[in-house]
Amino acid sequence: MVYAIDISNEMLQISERRAKERNLNNIKFVKTKNYKLPIEDRIFNKILLVNVYHEFNDKKKMICELNRTLKKNGYLYLIDWKCEEMDLGPPPEHRVAPEKVVNDFEKNGFIMINNKEIYQFNYVIVFRKN
Repeated sequence: MVYAIDISNEMLQISERRAKERNLNNIKFVKTKNYKLPIEDRIFNKILLVNVYHEFNDKKKMICELNRTLKKNGYLYLIDWKCEEMDLGPPPEHRVAPEKVVNDFEKNGFIMINNKEIYQFNYVIVFRKN
């Protein structure tokens, strides 16, 4: 089972429509409104965050929730915007440098496995839950 979790009804509706168009039936769409995910403990083997880390006001709370929902030795893949001026994405002052992301996660029970730039606009960091 794949979980698609978002705070935006619009984004969940778009994802649900796209899943139906592709006959994907193994996705559970979950709306959340705060830093307490409506998910049981240690349910996920892998977590993927794409272009959202910079949006979290309380990064520590969110990391703790991700830690709670990820199984021991599970993997977390984080993709976010490079800290460069570009036409796409949030303004540079809202972006988070990969070094800060690594520091945030390593302080909260994760080990960085890989950190590299991908595409023209993003970096990806792979963590394992300790």
